[in-house]
Amino acid sequence: MPGGYTEASRFTELMCDHYPGMNPAGNPATEWAEAMFSVVGARTHVALLSAPGFVEDQQVTAFLACQLQAREVKTLLLHHPSQLNWRQGRASVLSQSREIAIDAIVRFYQGKWLAKLPE
Repeated sequence: MPGGYTEASRFTELMCDHYPGMNPAGNPATEWAEAMFSVVGARTHVALLSAPGFVEDQQVTAFLACQLQAREVKTLLLHHPSQLNWRQGRASVLSQSREIAIDAIVRFYQGKWLAKLPE
């Protein structure tokens, strides 16, 4: 059953192609990417952090990374906070033997988990 960013963004567009006169209600991935882009801008480095062991979260962050890359934002997919290095209040990531300064960090968190957090 479709239920994630990918499905809500692409599946509805694909289905509308088969039903004349129908339009998707919106595209959550496009909206998210535009909001992120308005904050970070082009040619920046954004780390997308997903929970280790949750493949569905990794699929979401990979899809959202593509949305940012289409806007000239460089992305790094991380699976554990320990992959971030901190020096003088700035985050960086070691990638291909090179230290890359990070301009923004996005921690993907499932909405259903938010409801279970203590007040």
